[in-house]
Amino acid sequence: MEGVRLQQCLEVWEGLLLDCPPNDATAEGRRHMFSVSAIAGNLARLRGENAELARVAGIFHDLAAVETGVRKDHAHAGAARARRILEELRQETGAPLFSENELDNICAAIYFHTDKERVHFPLAEVLKDADLLDRFLDAPDYDAGKKNRERVPRLRAELGDLQTAARRLS
Repeated sequence: MEGVRLQQCLEVWEGLLLDCPPNDATAEGRRHMFSVSAIAGNLARLRGENAELARVAGIFHDLAAVETGVRKDHAHAGAARARRILEELRQETGAPLFSENELDNICAAIYFHTDKERVHFPLAEVLKDADLLDRFLDAPDYDAGKKNRERVPRLRAELGDLQTAARRLS
């Protein structure tokens, strides 16, 4: 069932992105969301968390920003958007793909993914860390900024060099 649920979400995601205007921002958003999804799944496995839920959260985490071009409050808008998408998918299939608890966790992880200064529940932390790690893939000197001043050292202690870790997990 794990592969089927993720595949259905990926198909919906692909369709949604086809409706977005083709431009550099959309292309980068698509690359970023897919990469974060892969990193989140592998990081979740490493931490003993649910890799499938992490991948789903990763695939949808920036959808609101990509669809609208607006980054302000995109995490909050994205959580609501992901809930609607996953509930519509439930109606189409006639059965819930995810339990209410799983759906709540996916959407809450998306909601909190930009709040990197605070620690939330494990799935949210996986998504935040995957989001950050993706930035190190092509930019080893990426400036993670003030909001990540505690997160980056924790990740380095856990994973070592962040560019190497990002490549290994992607």
